[in-house]
Amino acid sequence: MTDRCWDVVTLGETMLRLSPPGAQRLEQAAQFDVYVGGSEANVAVGLARLGMRSAWIGRLPKNPLGRRVSSALSAQGVDVSAVVWADEGRVGIYYLEVAGPPRGSRVVYDRQGSAASELKPEEIDWDLFSRARHFHVSGITAALSASCAETVRQALIEARNRGASTSVDINYRSRLWSPDQARRVLQPLLNVDLVFCTADDARTVFGEQGAPSEVAARLREDWGAKMVVLTLGSEGAVVSGADRLWRGRGHELQTVDRVGAGDAYVAGFLYGYLKGDIDQAVAYAGAMAAWKHTEPGDFCWASATDIEMMLAEEAAEIRR
Repeated sequence: MTDRCWDVVTLGETMLRLSPPGAQRLEQAAQFDVYVGGSEANVAVGLARLGMRSAWIGRLPKNPLGRRVSSALSAQGVDVSAVVWADEGRVGIYYLEVAGPPRGSRVVYDRQGSAASELKPEEIDWDLFSRARHFHVSGITAALSASCAETVRQALIEARNRGASTSVDINYRSRLWSPDQARRVLQPLLNVDLVFCTADDARTVFGEQGAPSEVAARLREDWGAKMVVLTLGSEGAVVSGADRLWRGRGHELQTVDRVGAGDAYVAGFLYGYLKGDIDQAVAYAGAMAAWKHTEPGDFCWASATDIEMMLAEEAAEIRR
């Protein structure tokens, strides 16, 4: 039997994020704080910090910015040995103003022509999935280009054929594609073990709304997925399995930076899922997402000890 040396392998685009210090506007900024982030990379980092063995596959240019991305992930314990290094292209960049009401945060993307958007199936060594327990990807990657969508499709097939479980996070981005485009590309890919979807994405992309438990059950049946995790923001989440429903509660929090909270949720859920404990998955997912809100940048820096202490303290507070 092939040794499964990775608990989770993810695939996607990782970008550089530039944010003005504090709550400054972009046009005010004389300098920027630099972060590395991308949906699947954030998941891989979250899992690595919880103690799981994770790897990230992506396409980066052979230049200092590409190496900046790679080194940021490897510094968190993520295996980047399967990265595709491109002679041409660029690292995608996005600018984020972090602010609260009434202004709100603002994002400006500069990702056109990124090396990641040109990823092709033939560039990946599919045998690496023989060494993975689980494969995770998001709809963002499928939205980048036709070749990326085909790579996502083939990756899910190759992972399943090699005995890995699979998950997809819908992660709809209106600046990348329309709801119709997203539905047309993603729906055929969702006969997987786990699908993560926000209530907003369920409504916007798939036209589903109503009682969360009923929405999750309908989506699971429509997609042919084994389990659907429907997240509800501050109201927690519902998880629909074949013969059981789980509910996750919301957490009190004060937001420092919400970017990456959904990815932290996925990391927490996969942590419990791969340990065979859905109750733990639901608890860790909600706690990881709440924790991420308290930290700047895209990564969730929580350890398993941090999350256990947080959950224990909340339980003690409830008992009072």
